[in-house]
Amino acid sequence: MIFIPMALINHWQPVTSVFILLGILAEIQDIKMGSGDFLYLALLSLAMSFEEILWIIQIASLMGILILSSKKDRELAFVPYLSLAYVILLLFHHTSL
Repeated sequence: MIFIPMALINHWQPVTSVFILLGILAEIQDIKMGSGDFLYLALLSLAMSFEEILWIIQIASLMGILILSSKKDRELAFVPYLSLAYVILLLFHHTSL
């Protein structure tokens, strides 16, 4: 819902298009990752740099690995970890200023 206004206002990075294409591919074909993960990253890439997106992916992956190591079920919703990583990155930027 918020993607369209942000897409019209902000400058698209090449990674935004890549995430949208990966989201479409995930919707069409089973690639073991949901399309929402890629579309959320596309939304974040409209407001953040490529380096910050990489940090978000790394932090979210680390949290996901830690949670998966303690769970018996191997299915994991990744968007909450991406969101938490985004908040952590925002807090880090705010405190480092």
